[in-house]
Amino acid sequence: MFLPSCQDFLNTSSDSTMTEDFVYEREGDTFRALLGAYTMLTDGQIYGQRVNLYFPYNTDIEVCLSGSTLAAPSLTRTSLFNYTCTPDESDLYGAWNNMYITINRANEVVAGMEGSSLFQNSPLEPNSVRQMYGEAKGIRALMYLELIRNWGDVPMKMTPTKYNDNFYIGQSDRDTILTFLINDLIAAEPYMLPASELTQSIERMSRQTIQGLIVRLALTRGGWSLRPDYNDPSAHGTMARPVDYLDYYRIANEYARKVYDSKTHSLLSGFHEVFYNECQGNTPSNDDVMYEIGFVPSLGGHIGNWIGWHFESSNFNAYGNTNQNCRYPLTYFYSFDKDDSRRMVTCCVAGYQWNSETGRMEQYPLPVPNRLTIGKWSKMWTKTPLGAGTTGNTGINWPIMRYADILLLLAETENELNNGPTSLAKECLKTVRKRAFSNTYWTTKVDAYVDNLASKEDFFNALVDERAWEFGGEAVRKYDLIRWNLLKEKLSAVKQTLMDIANDAVGNGFGPGKYTFPAQYYYKKLSDGTLDYKGFDENIASTDPQVAGYTAYKFLASCVDANGKYTYYGQSWNDEVLAQDPVVYIYPIHTTNINDSQGALKNYYGK
Repeated sequence: MFLPSCQDFLNTSSDSTMTEDFVYEREGDTFRALLGAYTMLTDGQIYGQRVNLYFPYNTDIEVCLSGSTLAAPSLTRTSLFNYTCTPDESDLYGAWNNMYITINRANEVVAGMEGSSLFQNSPLEPNSVRQMYGEAKGIRALMYLELIRNWGDVPMKMTPTKYNDNFYIGQSDRDTILTFLINDLIAAEPYMLPASELTQSIERMSRQTIQGLIVRLALTRGGWSLRPDYNDPSAHGTMARPVDYLDYYRIANEYARKVYDSKTHSLLSGFHEVFYNECQGNTPSNDDVMYEIGFVPSLGGHIGNWIGWHFESSNFNAYGNTNQNCRYPLTYFYSFDKDDSRRMVTCCVAGYQWNSETGRMEQYPLPVPNRLTIGKWSKMWTKTPLGAGTTGNTGINWPIMRYADILLLLAETENELNNGPTSLAKECLKTVRKRAFSNTYWTTKVDAYVDNLASKEDFFNALVDERAWEFGGEAVRKYDLIRWNLLKEKLSAVKQTLMDIANDAVGNGFGPGKYTFPAQYYYKKLSDGTLDYKGFDENIASTDPQVAGYTAYKFLASCVDANGKYTYYGQSWNDEVLAQDPVVYIYPIHTTNINDSQGALKNYYGK
């Protein structure tokens, strides 16, 4: 969406004529300058791939394959996935630099507008000029949020870079940065517009997006994070939460309520339709997605390639091939209620391959069923096929913020601030679950389920689960676990649970034990080339009439070797990392950036 507009703007005139005064005195040119910041978000080093598809894994519900041995030191992105990253990992350099380029472009827009009569004479009410000003601040805040969540304390610069600036800036305390950004957005949001009044809809930051961003910034500011030992850079650091954390939960609660009270968004679409719309480029302004990165087919984005339905390589498949490296563990699949519609939308138990006899792509059981792919997006759902042999640059949009997220964060803050769930907290959780379940189950699996969560602890634990089921594959879980101080606990638990589930599988020869899931399921190919399934949740004998015409397929049985040992994902959850207390999730600053800073920057956490 933004690339062509930005390129046209950059080519319209030379630097000698397109002065800052000229640009920011005209609304159209100001918008084109703003697009220059938006364009950077689509870069492969930011939301084109690195920040949303490399950095947020591994968690207890998502895993990127990381080899069979511990890679340390490593110059490959394997180390990004398994918490062993070194300062020489090249992906760190590109992401860090490009996020700061984006921040600088946003700073230029903010400063340029503040110095213009166009902005100074605009009324203090929602209008298109004040809207662009808030968007520039929102882009800046979003980039700092990503930097802080991944690097901790980082350099803070809120003015455009000039030739005579001091280019050697050290790290600022993350709390200082986050507090500034929260107050900055609080001042800007009242004068912004809802998505329904923006021509580009949810591909721009609306007033409600900024309110939601305040919520995220406040919960990051008030949550747990890994703090360095400034006296001993070789130490892993300490997980800590600010003493004033409740002040930021109150801010998060206030601004989540603003989104809720605005009634500008809702959960209109079914769960599958939310992500189908992103593949189609449909951007309803009043639905679940509040803000998403807009990509252009053939020009950017790896959604549907790096994550999404798997396509086998073929010279005949018009949608191209895929290179999924991000998967779900079976523990995640079996954590869902069997009647939760999100399970089969979120988790793929099949892929697509070309059938030369029928001349079409057809589903087949995944060859390694203990590695479920992420099913929310598919290249097959795009309006125009990219062509045989293509992989990335899918043009599928990426969700940054959904209304379901705001509802669950509102429920979380209500629970925290009131020492237990309020009626509003329960209503928010019920709203999310009602979309997940057929109305046949609302009495038991929505109303009774939520109403039985009486204590603060029970309600919080239910939210921990609900956010896993709702946001799998969306780059949310890792940062939730960090701010809850549950990263080490959840990483340690998933590995053991995987082994227990596989070893205890009914009919597998090693149980019975704690779990009684079936060792195999059954599938049958339908006339349209898709698969029908039976037996994911109950042990069905192969002689049972209900599976006549179905093929038995090892599922849990394939996850253990002849000795009953679980064949888990190499070093995805390796013992060396899990033995750390705390787990060092913070990325090191790249060696080149350290060297170029002339001593201003320094790595901690044993990096």
